[in-house]
Amino acid sequence: MLCNSKLVNAQKCINLPPNVRNPKTVMNLERLGSLFPQKFSFMRILIRNLFKKDPNFQINKNKLNSDGKGHCVLSVELGKQEYSLVCFTEKLNPQERSDRVIATKWDASFCLYAGIPSDKQIEKLESQVKIQEKGRFDKNILVLSRANKSVTLFENVVNSLSKGEQPSKNKIKKTSYLMRTTAVYGNGKFGIADRDLISKIKELTPPLSSRNVNGFLN
Repeated sequence: MLCNSKLVNAQKCINLPPNVRNPKTVMNLERLGSLFPQKFSFMRILIRNLFKKDPNFQINKNKLNSDGKGHCVLSVELGKQEYSLVCFTEKLNPQERSDRVIATKWDASFCLYAGIPSDKQIEKLESQVKIQEKGRFDKNILVLSRANKSVTLFENVVNSLSKGEQPSKNKIKKTSYLMRTTAVYGNGKFGIADRDLISKIKELTPPLSSRNVNGFLN
């Protein structure tokens, strides 16, 4: 049953099955703001499947300097397809760093590449991935992303570990991340692969696939 939410309370318009929680309980802002990954999250499903298959990860290229600046390519074979995570890092001035989507520079930029890129392809990717939204890509790119360091935590953790010490638990709990993703793009944006090209790849099955729905609703 559908209703105009402006006229009546949506809760009164929907006949909920007994095993589905009330929208008023699960969709309030306070709860949504505190959600954490759980067993039906895509990443958790992917990690479990990776453990089962025990794939062979390779550092295909490593062009990072002693400060961790440059690029590297991490590759893995899943099913009949090879995938590469192509990573680019650069040094930012403090005023250039932002955790907002409208930022134009990032500590690290990434793309998930179908196959293993050649040196020439990496050179082309570097000119595009680093500018993200202004760049243009092709169907070999499945996902585009970028991230920035935590201003308050990253250096603190690095300094502690360099001294053979564990970082402060309280500081980690307060900030909760070392690097923060500021955007993840897929589904054909900026010319990358359309969803139809990857929808049948078993390893990229969405988290709420039919085999998971019943458990999720309960």
